[in-house]
Amino acid sequence: MTDLIARQAAGLRFLVGVTDLIARQAAGLRFLVGVTDLIAHQADGLRFLVGVTDLIARQSDGSRILVGVTDLIARQAAGLRFLVGVTDLIARKAGGLLILVGETDLIARQAAGLPILVGETDLIARQAAGLPILVGETDLIARQVARN
Repeated sequence: MTDLIARQAAGLRFLVGVTDLIARQAAGLRFLVGVTDLIAHQADGLRFLVGVTDLIARQSDGSRILVGVTDLIARQAAGLRFLVGVTDLIARKAGGLLILVGETDLIARQAAGLPILVGETDLIARQAAGLPILVGETDLIARQVARN
C-alpha cells in the first residue's frame, strides 16, 4: 500500500494489472498494487478475484487504503447491494475527480457497520449537485457524531 499511496499522492496512474494481482493472490502473497485496474475492470462489468480478507485486515489495523474500495468489494463478493455513495465515490476517484467533503466519513461509518447519521446523505447529495452547503449542516453532523 505504501507504493500505491505514494503513486496516488504524486498523481501518477497505476499500471499494474488485475492479472498480476490475481497471480500474487493465488501464490498466497499480499498484494499492494492494482486497485485502479481492479476498479476499471469493475466498471467494465467484468468479474474479478479479490483479496477481501487482506484488505479488511489492513483497514482494521488502521492502514490506509483507497476510500470505499474495501467495503465495495466485500459487499459485491457477498452479492449485496452497494452502499449509498460508494459507486459514485469510486467512479469519481477513478476519473481523477475530487472526492466530495463528507463522503469519506460516511463510507467509513458504513464500512464499520455504524448507522448513517441524519443529514449526511442530503449533505452529500447537495454537494454532488453543486449546491451550496447550508450554514449549520456541518455542526449538525458533528453534534450527531458526538451523540453516537
